[in-house]
Amino acid sequence: MQYKCVPAPMQITINNKSSYDGAVRSFADLINSEAVSGWKFHSMESIKVRQDPGCLAGLFGQRGETVEYNMLVFYNEDLKSSGNNWICKKCKNENRMAALFCNSCGEKK
Repeated sequence: MQYKCVPAPMQITINNKSSYDGAVRSFADLINSEAVSGWKFHSMESIKVRQDPGCLAGLFGQRGETVEYNMLVFYNEDLKSSGNNWICKKCKNENRMAALFCNSCGEKK
């Protein structure tokens, strides 16, 4: 089994109920686009990342800040993480060794 993480929207601002429906659909579209390649949705997680200021900002006393990012976690029971798979040069998707074409973009092996 293999896992992969995909960036999820950090914040969605809505104005009315129809916007809420659109926001939810954007997550569904992202999940469904991964499902086409055999990835199953596992969970939505967040990760905190510390971003240090650049050189000039650091000279003027600006401190680093912690930013929280969201990610969607997917798993694929068919892929083994034993290194027997190949990575598509075009879309960077991992494919089974036996596959002649990328299961994500159709690029030839």
